[in-house]
Amino acid sequence: MGACKHIGKSFCCEPADSKLNDLNHRFTHPIRTSMKLSSTFVGLFAALNLIALTACQDNILECEDKATIWIVNETVCTPDVEINGDLIIADLAAFDSISYSANEGTYDIEAKMAFISACEDLSESLVTECGQMYRVVIL
Repeated sequence: MGACKHIGKSFCCEPADSKLNDLNHRFTHPIRTSMKLSSTFVGLFAALNLIALTACQDNILECEDKATIWIVNETVCTPDVEINGDLIIADLAAFDSISYSANEGTYDIEAKMAFISACEDLSESLVTECGQMYRVVIL
């Protein structure tokens, strides 16, 4: 066998050794692109989660002097009152009212009547500012 002429560190130019060196190089030097792709996907996934979390935040700012929302029931029905999907009071008595302390932001107020009722449901969106008073009337 003659002398081997190296190209780089592990390849030999001789015909008999070239296939053996190629196989040896593949088994001893794994392809590293899969590690780069997986770290790229992990980074991309983390970035998308961060964007999703910040996009889902409510548009409500904390106030020292809270806004007051008065909800007045001027019907003979007894609705369930929800603010931003949270039940505030079940069966608000006829001709009664309640108050709710709120921060600055947007509030979705719903008054849901019984399944069979002479009264209509109320669905209203309200934008509040700190220190102000708001009145929502259920008719």
